[in-house]
Amino acid sequence: MKKLLFTLVTIYNICAFSQEGIHLQWHRQSAASVFNVHNSDSAYHIMRIANTSTNNVIAVVNLKNEKWSYIMAPSLNLNTLATSKAVMKNNLVGYLGGKVTNDGWQTSTTPTTTPIGLVVEGATSQGFYGYAQISSSPLTYETKFSSDGANWVGVQTSTVIPQFTKTKNKIYTIHNNLLKSSANGGASFTPVNATYTLNGVMSIPNNDTLFVMSTQLLRSFDGGATWSGVAYPSISWSQVANKNGKEIIFYNTVATPKELYYSNNSGASFTTHTLNVTYNSGDKLIGNENAFYLYPSYKSINGSNWIDFLPNAHAPKPYDITYTGDVAVAAIAQGYFGYSLNKGYNFSYVPNKVSNDGDLMAAKAIDANTFLAADRKGQIFMSTNQGTTWIQKVTSTFNNIPRKFSVSDDKSVIVMSAIGSAYVSGNSGSTFSFLNTTVGNGHYQTMRPVSNKVVDVAPLFLAPTFTLSGYEFYEITGSNVRTLTSTLTTTGNFDIVDVQMADDNVGYLMLRNTTTNATDVYKTTNAWISTSLISSIPSPSVGIRSYDGKYGNIQTFGTNTVIISGSGNPVNNQTNYYHISTDGGSTWNIIYPQFNVPTNNLGNRIYKMSFYNPNEYMALISDFLSGGPQASIGVYINSNANGGSTVGIKEFYQTTFPNQLMVYPNPTSDNLFLSTHTDRLSNLYIKIYNLYGQVVESIILSSIDDSIDVSNLKNGVYFITLKNKNNHYSGKFIKE
Repeated sequence: MKKLLFTLVTIYNICAFSQEGIHLQWHRQSAASVFNVHNSDSAYHIMRIANTSTNNVIAVVNLKNEKWSYIMAPSLNLNTLATSKAVMKNNLVGYLGGKVTNDGWQTSTTPTTTPIGLVVEGATSQGFYGYAQISSSPLTYETKFSSDGANWVGVQTSTVIPQFTKTKNKIYTIHNNLLKSSANGGASFTPVNATYTLNGVMSIPNNDTLFVMSTQLLRSFDGGATWSGVAYPSISWSQVANKNGKEIIFYNTVATPKELYYSNNSGASFTTHTLNVTYNSGDKLIGNENAFYLYPSYKSINGSNWIDFLPNAHAPKPYDITYTGDVAVAAIAQGYFGYSLNKGYNFSYVPNKVSNDGDLMAAKAIDANTFLAADRKGQIFMSTNQGTTWIQKVTSTFNNIPRKFSVSDDKSVIVMSAIGSAYVSGNSGSTFSFLNTTVGNGHYQTMRPVSNKVVDVAPLFLAPTFTLSGYEFYEITGSNVRTLTSTLTTTGNFDIVDVQMADDNVGYLMLRNTTTNATDVYKTTNAWISTSLISSIPSPSVGIRSYDGKYGNIQTFGTNTVIISGSGNPVNNQTNYYHISTDGGSTWNIIYPQFNVPTNNLGNRIYKMSFYNPNEYMALISDFLSGGPQASIGVYINSNANGGSTVGIKEFYQTTFPNQLMVYPNPTSDNLFLSTHTDRLSNLYIKIYNLYGQVVESIILSSIDDSIDVSNLKNGVYFITLKNKNNHYSGKFIKE
């Protein structure tokens, strides 16, 4: 029956939503030594989002694609584990600071049988390996092995601290002057050559080429069977790394300036290079198949030139981040600008200030090469070469406080909305002029994307008291010709929070009632010829406004999916939630992001949000400890921008299969079956998400043949993820 159902269903291959964490590239600690190398393809860093055990992450950098990802670790208190080494057997099973997890750090336990003084050095798919001191007189160490991280057995003893190095298939150690290898994850070791004695530090790039740093550089090209020696390039080297079987770097961290010695012939000859990086605290050098890496974020092909492949921002406090397709751009304090070509996972930063007159407050990408930025004075700058050079389009001497750029679909009309005067361009940004608006503040603009017309919403004040009586809607062409569309009558005092068009006809207007602090949402289906109030969102508590007129914003995905987000706290312009509607604004769900905690600690409040789709976003987060009461310093990313692969530490060389998950019957009312390209998977960790990215079910299956009971779920569309060893699968199903 299961195979028959499989042939009848439609296969979905989608990227399920996954919460991630603070973007370490922005919020990076300064010491490189806090990074730990997992294998030649990944490294990790322990950090915390907020001062609570439920907001901790293990940050991972994938050296193959140079992207960050994050493991949420609610079971750990990383305040006490920040210097510990996280070691993962696979995506789910790991060891850190005496804690063991079987579900990727969602939960963890403290084993009762952990050896005293245990040091866990690494792991393979078979288990964990490390050592512990078992005697002080005489000094004796014992190599330890555990298949699960909880139950450890002794393997062999020595009088010196054991050292290990791992290749794709083997673990090597020098034990009692003999090179030994293990093909079973460290459960047992066998001498490679029982007659050849070795003493030194190992650096092994693969199973065939082995290096040992002894009184000279010892080399083997046959897996340790035979050896030859060559002299070192310097007696003062302190670190060594291999790029592959031929390329090797010795690193002298004592010299001033620091020096590197590079060989592309396995140490037969060397070229000396002076280290040319300006930031090298910690200086942790490793290599993989493609490059050498010097943490925190430098890489080089041959040690001659080093580039910062994950540069840190030149200044804190990003004031605006927006998406255009996969391109994300950031307006940063002190006049700096950043951009990303992969949804925010890797930001590049313009080295020089775009503006010397103040913070950049708004940013927008026209395409992957053309960027717009506006500073605090309302001065507009444009770059057509990915930020290399900028042309100033508008000059101003007063604080205009830009809020956003809106661009027509054909990119010919651009409007910059601001608390002060707005500007418009009808020639793709070649020139800008004051937008033709009525006198007075409180206007806000958006774009009718197809007809290339600017929508201007203006407050309407009646004489002689000049009290607010409603709003006027105007259309303004790219040539700055203004036409009144309609008038909306309101009762009470309101601030315009944002206005946004979903298409040329459907639009949403968000107002804040200054008396009740509630947020009222208005809608049009005919380009503001008529407008109706569709919902009112109350404030969460007395005196707190739902969304602030300066920092709230609307995003639409189609005509019916609407997200409103931003700051609302009148004290510090921060809030801890956003709202989403999938029925055109009639009803709203409130979402509390995973980084939120009910305290005023690092990175727990929303400053601004930018959604890539209804489930994936970047959030500018802030609080008093992270940039001041009205500024952001942390960038929180929850998108699965790395091609749909799971968030987590992986043995990346083993991840070679597609992540397609077959789900059937689909739709279903009770039981759900799963299938992948790999048969007979076992020990499966399942998560089911609703359309808002919230986990509604977490399930552990012993076998993929087991069914999942979903009868208790509400009817609707759900995403499902499956984790097994080093693989991750995702799919979609409908519950009816």
